[in-house]
Amino acid sequence: MKVKKFVAPSMPEAMKMIRAELGSDAVILNSKVVRKGGFLGLFTKKNIEVIAAVDSQPVRQRLERKKETAPFLAEKKQNKDAELLHELKELKTMLKQLSTNVTTGFSHYPKPLREVHYRLVRQEISAPLAQEIMADLLEKWYK
Repeated sequence: MKVKKFVAPSMPEAMKMIRAELGSDAVILNSKVVRKGGFLGLFTKKNIEVIAAVDSQPVRQRLERKKETAPFLAEKKQNKDAELLHELKELKTMLKQLSTNVTTGFSHYPKPLREVHYRLVRQEISAPLAQEIMADLLEKWYK
């Protein structure tokens, strides 16, 4: 790994210097504002100090390893997709069963009361409490 320090008046100029010397694969490790020149600490100029590095080892070896594992990852992804699809189908069937359970027990009730029951179920009121409320409402409906 090659590490070098650059001092420039601005960050764009420092980036040009880094690309010229280290190439486009260089990585900035640190940057800070420094003051240089001047008389007794007065009249100093702001400069940017950048520490950059580039890896001298070729990256091609790493890419070849990733290509070997690509078929395995694709197969693993397909397995996960199949599992998710199966779970989604199970959830759909459970929702259908739940919706039929909600409507079948109260199909003989008047429509406004069925809507009340639907709201109770959506608000996750327990089944025994919902049945009790519905029985009271039905009693009052026919009085």
